[in-house]
Amino acid sequence: MMKTDQYYSTLSFEVNDKELKASVIINREHPIHNGHFPEQPVVPGVMQLQIVKELLESMVQSPLVMRNMPQTKFLNMIIPDEEPINIHLQYKTTEVGSFGVDASLSKHGQTTTKIKALYQLKNESFNQ
Repeated sequence: MMKTDQYYSTLSFEVNDKELKASVIINREHPIHNGHFPEQPVVPGVMQLQIVKELLESMVQSPLVMRNMPQTKFLNMIIPDEEPINIHLQYKTTEVGSFGVDASLSKHGQTTTKIKALYQLKNESFNQ
C-alpha cells in the first residue's frame, strides 16, 4: 500500500451511499519521482490507479484486487504540487464481492483521469 510509504496524504474523505469524494496531496519529494521525472515530476498513471483502489478499499473496508479495467483515459498530466487532486468515485455492487467503479480525478478544475474498472474482494474467487 503506497499510502504507508507517504506517497500521498488524504485531505478529505466524504462518503455518501455508494459515492466517494476525496482530496489528496501528492508528495513531490517521494523517490518514485526520481524516475518519473527528476526535472519535472509527473504522477504516474499506475499510482493514480493505486490511489483510487486504496480509497475504494477504505470505503468498503476490505482489501480488493482489480478484476478488469475496460476503460481508462489519462487526459492531462498531474504535476505534484500544493494543489490537491480531487477524486470522485461512484460504485455499484455488480455481484457478490464485486464493485463496478466509475472514477474521475481532477486538478485545477480540469479532469485529468477517468477510470472504469471492476474490483473484487481479495478473498473472493472469480472466473476469468
